[in-house]
Amino acid sequence: MTKDAKSIKRKERLDELMAKYPSIDRKKHLEDLRICKNYMSGDIDTFMKLYEHSCRKTRHYVYRNSGNKLFNLQDKEDIVAETESAAIMKVHMFHGWSRYSTWMMGIARNRILTFAKKKLSADKPIEYTENTHNSEIINTPIALWESDHYVSELLGSLSDEDQSIVTDVVFNQMSFESIASENNVATSIVIAYYEKAIEKLRGIIQAEKS
Repeated sequence: MTKDAKSIKRKERLDELMAKYPSIDRKKHLEDLRICKNYMSGDIDTFMKLYEHSCRKTRHYVYRNSGNKLFNLQDKEDIVAETESAAIMKVHMFHGWSRYSTWMMGIARNRILTFAKKKLSADKPIEYTENTHNSEIINTPIALWESDHYVSELLGSLSDEDQSIVTDVVFNQMSFESIASENNVATSIVIAYYEKAIEKLRGIIQAEKS
C-alpha cells in the first residue's frame, strides 16, 4: 500500500470514528500537528509544553501497563526513557491522526511489547494470573498488553464507572464478584456494565480494522 493510500485509509477510519463518537476532537489533532511542525521550524517553547504534558501521560501509561512481575522498576524507567527520546527523534513521523500524547503512548506500547518478548524468550518461568471469569481474555502477558493497547487509547469513550470496571477485569484480573463487593452492588450489575463497555470498544476496534 502506498503512502497516499495509507493516508486515505486512515482518514476514512478517523471519519468513521468521529461520526460514531462525536467526542473525538479533530481540531486538537491538527493543533498538535501544527505545534510539531512549528517545532521542526524552530518553535521549541510551545512544543516543549505539549511534549512535557505528553510525557506525564505516557509515564502513567507505562507504569499502569507494565505492572506485571515481568517488569522491574529499571525496565519501566528504560521504557519511559526510550519512548521520550523516540518521541522527539521521530516527531517528523507524527501526522496528526491522533493527539500527540496518544501517538507517544503508541511508541511506549511498542517498547513494552519489545521488552516483554525479550523477557519471555529467556529460559525462566514467568508468573501471571489467569482470568477464569471471562473466556474472551487470552491469558498470556503479551495478549493482555495487546488488548490494553486498544482499551487504553479508547477508554476516553467510556464513562468513568465503565473505565474502572474494564480496567479491573482486564488489567487487574479481578472477578466480577470482587468488584461488586467493593462497590456494594449486585454482581449482575457489574457484568452488565462490563459487557456494555466491551461491546462499545469492540465496535470502535472493528471500525478501525474495516
